[in-house]
Order: sequence, then C-alpha cells, then structure tokens
Amino acid sequence: KNSSDNFLEFFKTKIGFKKTYSDEIFKNIIKNVFNELDKNSGTLVDNKKNNKEFTINSSNSNDIKTENLKMFEKLSSDMKLMYQKLESFIFDLNPNEIEKIEKKCYTGLKVYNKYFVDFSFRLRKINITVTVFSNQITLKEGFTRDISNIGKWGSGNIQIICTSDSQIQEIKDLIKLSYNNIVSKYKKIY
Repeated sequence: KNSSDNFLEFFKTKIGFKKTYSDEIFKNIIKNVFNELDKNSGTLVDNKKNNKEFTINSSNSNDIKTENLKMFEKLSSDMKLMYQKLESFIFDLNPNEIEKIEKKCYTGLKVYNKYFVDFSFRLRKINITVTVFSNQITLKEGFTRDISNIGKWGSGNIQIICTSDSQIQEIKDLIKLSYNNIVSKYKKIY
C-alpha cells in the first residue's frame, strides 16, 4: 500500500463512503490529487531503470518538461548521442539500484538514495557534476574544476565540462569513481 491508498481508506471512512459508488472513480480522484502534489514538489520523474532503453524524454503524465529537458532538446545530435552513451554506461553499472530523477535544472542519478552524477544541459556542452575526493583526481583546465565552494544546481563537488566525444572514456572513469565512492560508503554503513 502506498500513501494514496492509505489516504483513500481514511477519506472513505470520514465521509461514510458507500460501496454503491464506484471505487475506481474515487481512487482516480485521489491519485490525481497526489499526482498534482508530486508535480508541485519539483520532482517530475523518479524512475528506477530496469531496462536499457533511452528515456530522456520522460516526463509526467501532463507532458511537462523541465528547463533542463528543454535545453536537452536544443543540443546537437552529437551531444545527445554522447549523453545517451553516458546514460547507458551508468545504468549498466547497476540497473536495479540506480534511479534517474528529473529536477528543474538538472537530471540526477542516484544509487542507494544518494546522487552520484548530475547532468545539466547547455547549448554546446553538457555540465556534469560528480562526487569525488580532491585527492582522487587531477583537475584539468577546461575539462574539470572544483565547485565545492560555488553555489550550483546539483550535488557534486567536481564539474566536468563535456564538449566532445573524445572525452567520453575519461568522463566514464570519473562517473564510475563517483559511483564507487557512494557504494563503498553505503556498504561500510550496512
């Protein structure tokens, strides 16, 4: 049972709901209310991805797209393909535990309820943030930078600026490092 089912039972009891009414109609009304609440919370999509198909165009039932997804649509086909490769790589790490979350200004991916990579789409580049320790990498001018003391969208501390396909392997290595940092921290706790 989820929260909408619990609320449904509570509401039925309070108003003296009779079985002669259609349960299905009432259930749809309650679900629509909860969908509106979810929509207003800032989280539009919260999916565990169990298959490999590309889902960047995911949005809620009202076809509302985030600012980030609108920017994605403006990317060149080469940049979209790079993102698809990176997303596929990410879900290959652990397809049953990774969640994709669409926020207003970024697309975040979580494992064990912690973000390990965020994507923010710009006209000619993709800004990627990852969570790595500064002693784990060497920053490269024009490619990576420490943003831990800068206000930003997303949750990582290192920003990767993705502008060409030649960077894909390096980006994958940094994403995997961020993923491993979160997973190892989780496994130490549990």
